[in-house]
Amino acid sequence: MWQLAAAKVFHAPYQVWVHVDFKAYRRTYTKAFPAERLDDRVLDHVLNRRVARLKGFAYLRIIPISRGANSSSGGLSERWAFEYHSSPEMTQRNLESRASVQYADLADLVKMLDIKTGGSIMDPVNEAQALVRPPQER
Repeated sequence: MWQLAAAKVFHAPYQVWVHVDFKAYRRTYTKAFPAERLDDRVLDHVLNRRVARLKGFAYLRIIPISRGANSSSGGLSERWAFEYHSSPEMTQRNLESRASVQYADLADLVKMLDIKTGGSIMDPVNEAQALVRPPQER
């Protein structure tokens, strides 16, 4: 995964992070990166805002991705994450956690690569699991 050209987004030297309740993504991102063309892009929060709130996180990273990747990437994985982090066990773990930010889970990383996660089947996310395994395990 790290060798893909699109993976440069993971370690961008400058990133835009916004408060979980903030919504003026395009205006803010354009101020940070005035030379970047966003005509065919939507600005998306990497981590679902509802999940961020459940985990006690105040900030989210926003990135430009294609409309297709955005529309196919959120529903199912975000619903699963919300249900998972709403469980009594995870609610307790999140309260005990000292983490103040989460960069991304695997579904988020695939979305950041501007790959459609595939709606309910999520094959690209399953395939991406092989990309994060050490080379000897592939």
